[in-house]
Amino acid sequence: MSAFVGYQAGLGLKNDAGAALTTDNLLAALQAEIQKAARAHVLGGGTVVAFGASGTTAANGVAGGSGTLSYQNDFIDIDATGTVSYFNMSNYLKYVAKQSRLKAMPSFDQVGQTAILSTTATGDTTASGAVVYGNYHGGESNLFGTASQVYANFTEWGWNHNNGGDAVNARQADVGLLNTGLTWAANPQREALLKQYRLINALPFIGKTDGITRHWRIRNGARDRDTSFTVAFNLSRALKADPLVKNVDFALQWDTGHAGNYDVQSAFAWIDARLAAGD
Repeated sequence: MSAFVGYQAGLGLKNDAGAALTTDNLLAALQAEIQKAARAHVLGGGTVVAFGASGTTAANGVAGGSGTLSYQNDFIDIDATGTVSYFNMSNYLKYVAKQSRLKAMPSFDQVGQTAILSTTATGDTTASGAVVYGNYHGGESNLFGTASQVYANFTEWGWNHNNGGDAVNARQADVGLLNTGLTWAANPQREALLKQYRLINALPFIGKTDGITRHWRIRNGARDRDTSFTVAFNLSRALKADPLVKNVDFALQWDTGHAGNYDVQSAFAWIDARLAAGD
């Protein structure tokens, strides 16, 4: 936690009041966004389980794999007008944490990649009609490495604990301590991999890029257990401070987990509005 305190302060972000956005006030800012999400949901015709009542929601890998999470609403009391009379952030975060099982370590930097999906047709085709096949499966480590590598570990733990290949994950001769005999510290690809790692983080480029797009629409599920709310929120605050950015439409989507394609019509309406405005 102490490392995150320093990280958050080092971003130099500000809240709507113009004060520094730090771990001292970040939780309150997120709480306000979550309540706004609930209010928008109710005003849009949605319902929220009554305070103190029990409900169910779709979840991932919980309840013995049934995909259904049973819970008691002990975190929000909201009426039909969208007025929130009670909200308990601690209880709400406990509810969010129950949405799905924790991913196996090291989560995104897997020890191997299976090629099984690379020979599986997705049902999509290119503009010329060619079949689109699936990607290698196993995590974000297939974003890293050279053009000739299926994947490369990009963290010290992932590199040093790569299993060297198994019945599912093909051996990658130039990746991992077991395959190369080199630790992460001695890995000749280390600096190149760290450069790739930095390139996927948008924050350092905001406020320093002349060609940045002027309009942004950012959504994150309000019960997304896998992506921290701080990721999208910090991104929105950085964009709002960039003088070249004209519009930032940020919101959490109530009763939505780690997913996509849940607000498509609204997203296209936003795009249409930006195009119609000609800005």
